[in-house]
Amino acid sequence: MSFELRKLSGNKKGQLGGFLGMFVATIAVVIILLVFVLISGVVRIISGVSEGVAVRGLDHGIGVEDIKNSYMGKFTSLVEVRFHLGQGKDLDSAIKEVGYEK
Repeated sequence: MSFELRKLSGNKKGQLGGFLGMFVATIAVVIILLVFVLISGVVRIISGVSEGVAVRGLDHGIGVEDIKNSYMGKFTSLVEVRFHLGQGKDLDSAIKEVGYEK
């Protein structure tokens, strides 16, 4: 068996196409990064942060406390109603016993 290795670098069109493809891809990546930087600057202006990173806690009204206070209590009541239903009680008496409101 005889294998001949072909010289791939002899094709000038292939070299030019590869260079142009890499050049265009590099420019596209740079443009995408610039867009991200510009959008982050706009977000920084809108949020009013002068410098550093804006870290929001639970007390800034992002809704975590609302979920914890309202949803979790209702979910616990619903679980208790399901528990009473599993013991064989009817739905109305289970709801009255737990105090679950729909």
